[in-house]
Amino acid sequence: MNNKVKAGLLYGLPTIIIFGLFMLGHKFINPEHDRLEQLEAPTEVIEQVTTSKKNDDLENSRSNDALFGVPEYRYFSFKKSMTGNIPNSTKLFSFDVAVSLLESSLQITELMTILEELEPQITPMILEQTTGMTSDILLTEDGRTAWKLKMKQILNVTLEKWGYKGFIHTVEITSFIVS
Repeated sequence: MNNKVKAGLLYGLPTIIIFGLFMLGHKFINPEHDRLEQLEAPTEVIEQVTTSKKNDDLENSRSNDALFGVPEYRYFSFKKSMTGNIPNSTKLFSFDVAVSLLESSLQITELMTILEELEPQITPMILEQTTGMTSDILLTEDGRTAWKLKMKQILNVTLEKWGYKGFIHTVEITSFIVS
């Protein structure tokens, strides 16, 4: 029984003391003013707030024009990695492709949706261009740059055939592995 009383005092007494001090301190705190009381703002403050709101509205309309009118970059990464053999060797290559778009915010959202819908048709075209890639293309910067330019042209021509304007700005290789 003695151990139970000691344990109760050890754990319960500090809790009771802290809770009691909290209640005592809370009882003596007086707010400077009642939160529910409505305070009237002076007329000068109301005029400043109204003028400030008009200026903010003007700035927001300008930023909306900039938001929708200024071109921005957005990247679309294809989900499938391009993988194949390097001809006349025992090495494999693998790389991921992304395309960049440069359009206004409103247009770029629509174009990203179009790319998502067309990805199953575009991916085989990219894979077709990787077949027969030689080590000259894969392992040199100039070869990869030429391949990216060729892919950009092929993709834009294909998009135009499908009824879209050619909106691919650049083709990028986002990761490149030779093993």
